[in-house]
Amino acid sequence: MRPHLIHPDRDIDFDEYLPVHVDEVADEMADDDQVIHDVAKHVLLGCSTDVDVVRFRQAVTADCLEHEDTIRQLYDLASQTLLEEHEIFRSVFAKGPESMLRHAVQVLKVFLTALRSLRDICQTLEGSVRSAGLRDLCAEVRTNLDDAYLDVLAAHVKRLQLKDGLLLSAHLGPTGGSSHMIMRTPRAENRTLFHRNAVKRPTFDYTIPERDEAGFRSLSDFRDRGLAAVADAAEQSADDVLGFFRSLHAELAFYVGAQNLVHELDRLGVETCVPHAVEPGAEAMSAQDLREVALAIESRTAPVPVDLNGDGKRLIVITGANRGGKSTALRAIGLAHLLMQAGLPVAARSFTASLRPHIFTHFKREEDQNFGSGKFDEDLRRMKDIVHDISSGSLLLCNESFSSTNEAEGSRIGLDVVTALADAGVTVCLVTHMYDFSLPLQRGSRPTTFLRAERGEGGNRPYRLVAAPPLPTSYGEDVYAQVFGHRPQSFSSGDEHLTASGTTGPARASEAP
Repeated sequence: MRPHLIHPDRDIDFDEYLPVHVDEVADEMADDDQVIHDVAKHVLLGCSTDVDVVRFRQAVTADCLEHEDTIRQLYDLASQTLLEEHEIFRSVFAKGPESMLRHAVQVLKVFLTALRSLRDICQTLEGSVRSAGLRDLCAEVRTNLDDAYLDVLAAHVKRLQLKDGLLLSAHLGPTGGSSHMIMRTPRAENRTLFHRNAVKRPTFDYTIPERDEAGFRSLSDFRDRGLAAVADAAEQSADDVLGFFRSLHAELAFYVGAQNLVHELDRLGVETCVPHAVEPGAEAMSAQDLREVALAIESRTAPVPVDLNGDGKRLIVITGANRGGKSTALRAIGLAHLLMQAGLPVAARSFTASLRPHIFTHFKREEDQNFGSGKFDEDLRRMKDIVHDISSGSLLLCNESFSSTNEAEGSRIGLDVVTALADAGVTVCLVTHMYDFSLPLQRGSRPTTFLRAERGEGGNRPYRLVAAPPLPTSYGEDVYAQVFGHRPQSFSSGDEHLTASGTTGPARASEAP
């Protein structure tokens, strides 16, 4: 018996390769619970490309949000059960069948109480859930954990405590030894209030002398041989139930994390929606009022939303004013895909996108402090690794890639890489301030969506992105004025240099300072 709430046909696999990090979202989902953090991070980075699996999780998430108290009750039950099992002492030196049986019986006693509670909770939940995952779990619990089964399990656990002694039957082997040893259940008439003999009288007994160590060893070996099969079966049963509660605990942790995340976003005034997942390769990507989840969590405010219409386009180019929200929009797109493919709500009024087999990021980094290579070499090396692993239908997020060299060289290399990836079926979302890079894309024949960060009056930043072509300036003088308190002379003369309105003279400053 398995819960199967993450995948409809298999357990969650924690050995899958995880290429990137989404710590801010996982931390918020966890709410100081390390299990939720680890499971959430794993599922978020799993990038499921099966539409049915995504919709399966979305339905379970909706039920968990609707029945929050009951789901948390199930999660707490699994947590407490695993804690009690972990606290049962098991000596590493006692590995004989009798020790194994004693430990398995203690574990089964804990599980027996937990299974009864699990059945009761699922009975209250079964009639009100709509998702296939929770319906199947409740039905499986109802079928496998009825009163008759639990009563039989309780009787077996009580019998295996050996309070009435150990009754064994055996055959006489060809060499005079015992064989085919089987543990038997004493008859009721042989167990009275004052006499607990395993069999009816007359009985024959043998008392081992106090110092007969060989006799005690023989008796111990005899008991171990008789209990070996029973101990194996009891331990296997305990392991099976333990595996179920571990799976239930891990999978419910993800949905409890989803509850935590949605509640926090709602408290911050960030609207969420159930995204529409499209089959891989459909080239779908559109959003209304999309917000960056990690920024909302870090700043404890609702970020400025962005609208996006990239359906049928493999290139999305974001340009505009420095510090105008370009990188934030890029991260919002990436996180929205991860949330959608994990089966979670997305921070937007609406979001539609194709499922991606992989999501890669290429963000500029600081100079190598060990002087092993320059920033441009490091940019090229990371891009080479991405190109080696990326596949058709994947999503690549580039933030100021190749800007560590001069604009002419960076634009030429960047164009070759980006257009080749787009022609190979990769969707590329990129932020750039290099006009020589964005202008050929605007004039080219490839379908491209252009977004531009707005510049407000007086150089303020509204952090809004609008559908607009690139400009030959990123308004670096605004950043200069913000830092130094005045505008540089080269920007204020207006005749031979770039002016604040964005017109150009012989000298063009398209790079950020």
